[in-house]
Amino acid sequence: MRSCGASLHVRLEELRERAQALVAQYQELKDAEDEEEGLVRRVGVLTAIAANHDARAAVYDRLVTAEPSLSDEHRDRAEHQRSNAYNARKQALLTTRRTS
Repeated sequence: MRSCGASLHVRLEELRERAQALVAQYQELKDAEDEEEGLVRRVGVLTAIAANHDARAAVYDRLVTAEPSLSDEHRDRAEHQRSNAYNARKQALLTTRRTS
């Protein structure tokens, strides 16, 4: 179990790094808000951000069994990631409506 938990933490770190890069991309695209191409690119980044949150939630779900002593914390973090994914998708949908 310890080895599994360690590899899951490594995966979380990879996902966090990817999330930071995606957020940086999103920030750069904020200036292109009024351009249709920029809006379309923002939707793509928001969708990737949502997928990253989903992936992190899945890792936390696996950590529940890999690290039972921290299961409550891992469940909370998984739920938080799912909420973040929902919000990113909602923002992507709102942005998509602006391009229509």
